[in-house]
Amino acid sequence: MRFKEYGSSGDTDNNITKIAFLGDSRASDWAGYFSKRHGVDVINLGIDGQTTAQVLYRIGYQLADLDIDIIIIQVGINDLKVIGFDRSRTNEIINLCKVNISKLVNLVRKTNAKVVLTTVFPRGDMNFARQFLWNEDVDLAILEINDFIRKEYEERITVVDTYSILRDSDLRVNDAYSLDFFHLNSAGYDAIDADGGFRASLTKDNTFPN
Repeated sequence: MRFKEYGSSGDTDNNITKIAFLGDSRASDWAGYFSKRHGVDVINLGIDGQTTAQVLYRIGYQLADLDIDIIIIQVGINDLKVIGFDRSRTNEIINLCKVNISKLVNLVRKTNAKVVLTTVFPRGDMNFARQFLWNEDVDLAILEINDFIRKEYEERITVVDTYSILRDSDLRVNDAYSLDFFHLNSAGYDAIDADGGFRASLTKDNTFPN
């Protein structure tokens, strides 16, 4: 389990934008990439394998001790992948994921930090073994959650459509961006980093209504 914190040295320079990455292993990897790529300290609140419920459970007490300007959220894949094992729970899992994302956004907004909610990254190429642990309902669930994020939050907080930035033509990540089935390589994070919408999100200004 990875839980690394960058920027914990207590720097009090108010001109420095303090950025946190919140979520699962994708968020954790993104934080490491971002810190190295830009030579800045960030706060890594990503933990491998966590579902939206697990992130929601821990984040209240973690945020209480942190002074953060921008919180970038990437969650959902660890909820939705369960559908690959049990299709009968598809609607239950999708609905719970939506509820938890909403609760998570509401909780983070109470900190007065700018919330940047990202759509769920697409999956990588499926090898033979993965075919027994995945099905098309998972891909469709990812689409549904991402539609929910866009429709529910684009007018309320900052949404960065990372799925659209990364995807190929058939519901999976562009091969050039894939490290493995679930994770991005540095080229994938480069693609997000170069996106104008993502770059625009990295400002302290938050003009959305509460």
